[in-house]
Amino acid sequence: SFPTRLSSDIQALISAGIDKSRVKILGTSRWNDPIAFNDQNLAGAWYPSADPGPIEAFKLRYRQTYGAEPAALAVLGYETVFLAAGLVRTAGPQPFREEILLSRNGFFGKTGLFRFRPDGTSERGLAVFELGGSTPKIVGPAPKQFTQGT
Repeated sequence: SFPTRLSSDIQALISAGIDKSRVKILGTSRWNDPIAFNDQNLAGAWYPSADPGPIEAFKLRYRQTYGAEPAALAVLGYETVFLAAGLVRTAGPQPFREEILLSRNGFFGKTGLFRFRPDGTSERGLAVFELGGSTPKIVGPAPKQFTQGT
């Protein structure tokens, strides 16, 4: 699995002389995996991820409504429909205009703050978590708004 391979890669770095007390190991949102949480090789490492609270609330409501676990990307589907409905309701007769969709302020959904960029990519405001123990801890909360750069 991904966390197992990652752990052995980090162990190889440590064996090669990387001093974890002097070097901060940084990862990706893929590190948000229970297998990684207790791995001593990854202890102290940081990774970005969405705040799990609203996502877990979505999953709970989904289970209560449909009696099954939501698909991994269901929260993003929900967020998309929620955004589209909100724009239709509030953005006037042409809610999907470029200047609306490319709002520098972005939008806020279950996965947190996000905005679309002119080059077709998206930007997210994520929290920073630290591994070590059965539950990662937030060392940097997700932003509530973007700085006004693009």
